[in-house]
Amino acid sequence: MSKTKSAQKATLEKKLILKEILAPKIQNFESLFASLEFGSFSHSISLQEYQIAALKSAIAALSLYTQSPDSLYQNYLECGLEGITKEQINTASFWMATGSGKSIVMIKLIALLHDLFGLKTLPAKPIMLLVPNDKILEQFKAHIKEYNTYQSKTITLKDLKDYESVSYGTSLFDENIVFIGRSDLLDTSENVGKDSKAKRLNYKNFLRDEGWIVLLDEAHKGDSKDSVRKGYIRELAEGKNNKGFIFNFSATFSDSFDLQTCAFNYNLEKFNLQGYGKNIAVLDSDLKAFRDKEKNEEQIVKILESFILFCAIKKHRENIMQKFSKNLKLAYHQPLIIAVADKVNTQDAGIKLY
Repeated sequence: MSKTKSAQKATLEKKLILKEILAPKIQNFESLFASLEFGSFSHSISLQEYQIAALKSAIAALSLYTQSPDSLYQNYLECGLEGITKEQINTASFWMATGSGKSIVMIKLIALLHDLFGLKTLPAKPIMLLVPNDKILEQFKAHIKEYNTYQSKTITLKDLKDYESVSYGTSLFDENIVFIGRSDLLDTSENVGKDSKAKRLNYKNFLRDEGWIVLLDEAHKGDSKDSVRKGYIRELAEGKNNKGFIFNFSATFSDSFDLQTCAFNYNLEKFNLQGYGKNIAVLDSDLKAFRDKEKNEEQIVKILESFILFCAIKKHRENIMQKFSKNLKLAYHQPLIIAVADKVNTQDAGIKLY
């Protein structure tokens, strides 16, 4: 391959194609957006403008796919994408920085999808929320509980392992049900049988002819089986009739497919530029003093220097806030210092100096 073609291919792999496709089309959905309520979440949380923009991109992407997958596929081809099948375009990725409220957007999206099912605007499907670990799973449960205390139309949360009993006992669409589980526990029946803790789930137990709407939170993270598990998730979403859809949320995208199917970009750079994030300075030159295991005077000096710098920045913030207190747009975040040490739980741990 020539250098020119290689460069063109590299550029294409980094291109946010779905975002480009949506840009001229999203205004066509304004009447649909007008029928939905985007801003409210809980007593203490209202959605920011960029979070509402993410939701509108999600609904537009799903609507385009539902209305005409052939047309959407043609749009991808016209943008120069090669090596993608028509079955793979049932994905919209959301590149959102840590701290930008991905979980808030995902939960609000679940509620809006149920509204659209009720309006018959979209064909009703069960919704599956997959997260990478128990900590994040519990965070989602807490956020949904907070959402439900404020909303008249609440979300019913069910463990994914209970899907079969729920689906046979009641209509999945009489309630705003979402099934939640860990993406890293989806496996084959053979491996489920080897799980002594009985945590793994046979993904084939959740296959439906018409597929699922699957929301992924950082579900691309994981071990060497990650790419295999992606195949399980895609099979679940598609169903036998290629009717489902995947919303993929992450703070970090490196896979070219995730970038090319990116419908909304609010990565760390954009997050910081619009004043929501923190500007980060890494004083890596100071870490050289900590290469020696023994505590020495240079290490203590570097720590004291970092404290002095930190206090100076905090004092400067106070001056800024006093000067521009009437202009909220110039409000500046509280500075934060993060200490990185070699060890934390031994007597000679570098962190003990702090």
